[in-house]
Formats: sequence, structure tokens, C-alpha cells
Amino acid sequence: DRMQLSENARLPMVIAGAAGGFMSTVVGIAAPAFTVYARITGWDYREFVATLHPVILVANTLSFLLKIILIGNLDFMESLSEEERAIFDEGFQILNQTQRDAWETAVEEAKNTAENEQGVTFLYPDITPFQEAVAPMHQEMLENYPDLAPIYELIQAHNAEYPADSQ
Repeated sequence: DRMQLSENARLPMVIAGAAGGFMSTVVGIAAPAFTVYARITGWDYREFVATLHPVILVANTLSFLLKIILIGNLDFMESLSEEERAIFDEGFQILNQTQRDAWETAVEEAKNTAENEQGVTFLYPDITPFQEAVAPMHQEMLENYPDLAPIYELIQAHNAEYPADSQ
């Protein structure tokens, strides 16, 4: 019975899905459209969050693939002048920062709701011993697969710039 879709929910669902897909593809943020849909239909918060994670994963994966196929191919990128490429790169940086800011806000709101309304206690274990334990594995991987070094270095630079939240 809980899996049946109400007649009254179909139109808002289609509108929210279309708006979310459009917003995700254009600016990378679909959550506002889904949140409006959840509020309109009275979707229980716990079910909403549990359902939204896989939905957003699939939507973002498809959006990413479409962007790679339609926009990010090498022919397109190589056809840009230096000025056009600079504009494209700047827009991409703005988009990434907007997504990071929106993500951090959404996580903070969800944590606040979980702690203050649902009685959740978050634990933040010290991950330093784990990082130290796997460091030799990283070194071995880089020795065995030197082609991965540039990617590994980019990941490490990203992690240094955006450290994991410790509280």
C-alpha cells in the first residue's frame, strides 16, 4: 500500500522530476525541486532522505555522463579559443563552488535536524591510525602503477584543500 502512487502525487512528481533534472544538468543542484515536491506531498522526512540519496546518485551520474558526451568531449574543448576556454573554466569553478556550498549547507541542515529533532549522536573517530596503516599500500600502488600518480596527486591536493569535516 505504501508503494502505491497517489493520483494527486503524479503531476507534482513529474514536474519536480523535470525541474530537478533540468536544475541538476544546468547548475548541478536538484535538491530544491525535490524538497518542494516532498513538502507538497507530505512525504515523511526519513523516507524522503532514504529515497533521495539513490535518486540523486542516479540523476547525477546520468547528468555527468551526458555532460561528458555532449559538452566535455575533446573536440569541443580543443575548438575553444583561449578566451572561451578561460570563460568555460571560470564557469566550471563557479559551478563547483556553488555545488560545494549547497552540499555543505544541506549536510549541516540534515545534521542539525538529526541531532536536534531525531536525537542522533554523531561520532567522529580519529582516522589518523587508519591513514598511517594504509600509507604503505598507497606507496606500493604508486610504484606498481606510476600512471596513476597524477590522479593520486590531484586527489591529495583536493583533500588538502577540502579536508573532511571532523565535527
